[in-house]
Amino acid sequence: MTDNTHAIGLTWYIPKNRRRHSTKDVEPNLTALQVSKRIAAVLRFSHKPLKESDGNPWTDYWVIVPALDVNPDKVWQEIKTVTATVGGLLRAELLRIQPGMDMYYPHGGAKNEPAWHVVEYVVSKPETRSDYYKDQYEFSQPVIRHFWEDNAVERMLGFESERLLEDKGSLPQWDVIHITGFKPSRLIEIVWHLLRFLPAFNGYARKIGYESAIEVLHSWGKKRTKFLVIARQDHAHAVWHPPRGHDQ
Repeated sequence: MTDNTHAIGLTWYIPKNRRRHSTKDVEPNLTALQVSKRIAAVLRFSHKPLKESDGNPWTDYWVIVPALDVNPDKVWQEIKTVTATVGGLLRAELLRIQPGMDMYYPHGGAKNEPAWHVVEYVVSKPETRSDYYKDQYEFSQPVIRHFWEDNAVERMLGFESERLLEDKGSLPQWDVIHITGFKPSRLIEIVWHLLRFLPAFNGYARKIGYESAIEVLHSWGKKRTKFLVIARQDHAHAVWHPPRGHDQ
C-alpha cells in the first residue's frame, strides 16, 4: 500500500484543562516524520465532546497524511508507541479517500487555510451502504467540487474507514468521515452558490434516479446516522506540499 489515497485517522478525548499539554509528547515525533518527508501533514481538529448514550466521549480528530509512496501502516508503527504514553487516544483507523474528495487546500494555498470546519462522523447502514456510497461518488463529489472550485469552501475531504488499527473506547462505528473547511465571512457566498447552481445539482440527482437534490438529502435519513459538529483546527504541522495527484 504505497500510494497517496490513504491516511491515518486518530480519535482522541482531551479535556479542555489538559489540551495544552496532553499531546506535547507526540509533537517531536510528528515533526521528525515531517522533516524526514514520511508524512505530508497532520490536520488536527478539536470540538465539543460528542458521545453516544452509553459510549465514550471524544473531542478531537487528527488526519495524518503520509507522503507519496509511504506505507501508512509503517507510519502508524512509528507513532504508536508515542501515542500510547500520552493517554486519551480512543481509536486509530486506516482511511481511504473517497473518489474525487481529496480537496485538501484552497486554491490560494496554505495562506488561506481555514480555521473552522464542519466534521461529520457518519454511520451508514449495512443494508443500504452500497447505495449511500454511490450517492457520495456520483452526487456529493461533483456538488462539493462546485463549492470548492468557486472558493465558497476552502477544504473538502471525504474518507471511508478501511480498517481499525487500534480501538480502545466505545465509540460509534462510523465508516465515513467528512471534513469541510469554511470561513464564517463567506456564509452568504455559500448560500448564494447553492441557489446559483441548484439546477446543476438537481441534474446530478436525476442521473442517479432522484427527482431533485433535496430528495437525495432526504433519502440519506434512512441510510445513515451522523454526528455533526463545528471544529477548530490547530495549524501545527498543517503547512505542507500535497502529494502528486492531490488538488492544490
